[in-house]
Amino acid sequence: MTFKEYLQKLDTANELKSIDTRINPELELAALCRREFAAESGGSALRFNHIQGSHFSVVANLFGSEKRVAALLHLSSLDQLSEKITRWLNKKKGERFLNTDRVKEPEVKSSLLTETTRLSELPAIKSWPDEGGRYLTLALTLTQHPETGERNLGLYRAQILDDDHIALNFSPQSGAGYHYEAAKRLGKSLPLCLLVGVDPALIWVAAAPFPAACDEFEFYQSVFEEKIDWCHADTQAIKIPINTDLVIEGQIDTDGITVEGPYGNHTGFYVTRNDCPLVKVTAVHHQPDPVIPLTVVGPPPSENIYLGMANEILIRAVIKINFPHVCDVWMPHETIFHGAAVIAVRRRTKSENRELIDNLWQDSPLNRSRLILLVDEKVHVRSLSNSWWRLVNGLKTPRIYTDGNRTAIDATEIDPGILVQESAETASLLQQHRDEYRQW
Repeated sequence: MTFKEYLQKLDTANELKSIDTRINPELELAALCRREFAAESGGSALRFNHIQGSHFSVVANLFGSEKRVAALLHLSSLDQLSEKITRWLNKKKGERFLNTDRVKEPEVKSSLLTETTRLSELPAIKSWPDEGGRYLTLALTLTQHPETGERNLGLYRAQILDDDHIALNFSPQSGAGYHYEAAKRLGKSLPLCLLVGVDPALIWVAAAPFPAACDEFEFYQSVFEEKIDWCHADTQAIKIPINTDLVIEGQIDTDGITVEGPYGNHTGFYVTRNDCPLVKVTAVHHQPDPVIPLTVVGPPPSENIYLGMANEILIRAVIKINFPHVCDVWMPHETIFHGAAVIAVRRRTKSENRELIDNLWQDSPLNRSRLILLVDEKVHVRSLSNSWWRLVNGLKTPRIYTDGNRTAIDATEIDPGILVQESAETASLLQQHRDEYRQW
């Protein structure tokens, strides 16, 4: 599914509003998006046809509802995503996600990108008053390992500095960071492409917390049963998906760093990075009349929480397969970006639970989680009041574990004999007399 096909799908379902008023990409556009998301059921996706300073259209609030995220993933509901991921994981069980020697050299076709533009003409946005510049918030970064050819597709914020440079905020622990460090070790620049306007399922795939060994395109083609056609980039030695509306080509030199930000983050604070990778742009080209997707980031609730729900489904499936004694995982929306999780586990010893926590911190999608809370199997993890009540009232210092900025609390092993709960006899009595009660 191309990006424009997805927009047509939203339009047919009355999930897309078209706005012809001329909109300022600095502050005004983001403010309108926040108000639309706050409407009932997350409002609609918004297409802005006239952006000040740009001849490109913008679409935003794509993730503003569970329904739209499901459609984005080619599904009728997110429950289907869980089924698809579990089948894929079971198929992969017992093997490495993807051996790099299995990466097939793709068939290369002619590019459809026939027109060129400049970075300053793109409708990048400034979302909050004290931000240091304008950002492309849904530009997917495609890199390759300089030795193995292993691909990585990631979603990182991209601040436009001028017509020739972008501050691209990927961490050293990310796939792009791994490739960049390998290039530096070899004394080479790292070629890359920013992909804007692709099959929207790839947006989620790029943002999802896959293990480093997983090839995002292999997952995408397998789970969503989609084929990718490839073409050569014009100025960089890298291949790109042919159905991309706009591509920014560039490279990061071995000493390429800059200051990025301030940026209004989902934590509710402005953040600045002083050693951000600096992309030297070598080409910007696009298909006719591309539509630029954007997302507005900020304190929750924001539209990103629904994209985060899809991440949660992936994380839950991975953990339940790797740790069979885990019964359920829930990540509260307000903390989902930092992996705070309530985990229900089958009855085990205290030392076994500590081992589980150590393993989750060492090698799992929750390895950078700020908070992990273990509760008993029968606790309803999706009820924050329930799990929080269990946590506070059963809190004991020996069950609190810390590792740097990470904290885990083991609130399991509550003796069922001391729990306050209704008797089975009373429940049976009420059931017998239910018709009498209805007369009240």
